[in-house]
Amino acid sequence: MRFKKQLIILTVVATGFLIYLGLSGQQKAGKLAVISTSPVSKSLNASTKNPININFNKDLLSETPYSQFTINPVADGRVTVNNKAISFVPAGQLRPDTEYTISIFDVQSAADVISEYSFNFTTGKQKLSSFEQGLPISTNEYTIDRLSDGTIIVTVTSTPADLNASKALEFLKSNGVDTSKVLVQKAPSSRDN
Repeated sequence: MRFKKQLIILTVVATGFLIYLGLSGQQKAGKLAVISTSPVSKSLNASTKNPININFNKDLLSETPYSQFTINPVADGRVTVNNKAISFVPAGQLRPDTEYTISIFDVQSAADVISEYSFNFTTGKQKLSSFEQGLPISTNEYTIDRLSDGTIIVTVTSTPADLNASKALEFLKSNGVDTSKVLVQKAPSSRDN
């Protein structure tokens, strides 16, 4: 009987100790920290198209203003905060074969702040399709070329401009180009009246 009492007391004490460790571990889960980035810091051959993600060990408080996220060299895009991550989605492609530095400032969770964190990566060399290697292409109706950031641009050179723009886009689709990101412009001499 005495052995059972000691066993019960020992079990209660051990359980209490384990509960204490669990609760104190939750309270002291550590400071706000970056746990991963994509692309990985110092990586080579990073995609020029994929979003840049910074993942944290705790939920972030609120939307991070664009001024708290910098990318160098500068690139247009959108910064979003989603629970434990900050993402940057480039508006177009990042420059190929370029070293980028990402910095964040004053990022907050409920109890902690990261005053500054930076990492860098290098984008890969641009791989052009055989179609893109053949650019520019000129016809009597339009010219198709590629900008330095990889964006394909169609310049309509004759009327009817809308019809010729559609022809150019159909040509691009038939060559496997995603036309949702193609820039179309009309040369002044081709603008419909």
